[in-house]
Amino acid sequence: MLAFLSGVEGYTLTRGQYLDNGAYGPFPNCSNHGQISFNKVKGGADTCIYVGDDVGASITDNHATGCLLGIQIENSRDLVVRRNRLTDNTAGLLAIVNPFLPLPTTENLLIEQNVIVRNNRPNQSTEPELAIIPSGTGVLNVGSDTLIISGNVVADHNTFGVVIAQNPRAAEDPRIEPHPDGNQVQRNVVLGNGRHPVDALPGGDIVYDGSGTGTCFAHNLFTSATPANIEELFPCP
Repeated sequence: MLAFLSGVEGYTLTRGQYLDNGAYGPFPNCSNHGQISFNKVKGGADTCIYVGDDVGASITDNHATGCLLGIQIENSRDLVVRRNRLTDNTAGLLAIVNPFLPLPTTENLLIEQNVIVRNNRPNQSTEPELAIIPSGTGVLNVGSDTLIISGNVVADHNTFGVVIAQNPRAAEDPRIEPHPDGNQVQRNVVLGNGRHPVDALPGGDIVYDGSGTGTCFAHNLFTSATPANIEELFPCP
């Protein structure tokens, strides 16, 4: 079952089972102030739970497995992603700003108390924007702003645990500012990541490319990072 919503205000998608869909499970697009909760989503060539061009959604207590992406948040703001279990996808959670969409930013996301483990499925996508996502990634922030990533368990990914990086597609759309600004990564358990990285990538528990301003790291439990002294270089106030 695919739940595709467009232009819906105040939606609720709860306690559903979305099994072996072609591409997506719940898919609210250009829809505001919704609730996606207590769903089981398994299997899909693209994303188990997709939220795009939305404002004010809450994604809580879902289990997403067997997709390219467990949860994808694209060009949206003011979202809560809490207590989800994301397992056995190619990547657990992606927050990204893509060009040519109505909203030109992804910002103000609270990502907390999720269990994101063992998302190591091979990336078999033929779509260029998806084919570049590294297999074995827990949380990937591509050019998104003011994310609070707190209290999550992100473990046992072959390539990356938590990654914050600039947006390589920003030049395609003049409205997009490429850098991830004002993000906080605090009090997460990020362990056992980066042991078998793909495509000659460096791998590690926490990786930040240093772009943007105001991104900080504090009180995380991890063993490897790029840069190695990430919490000293980019401390939270």
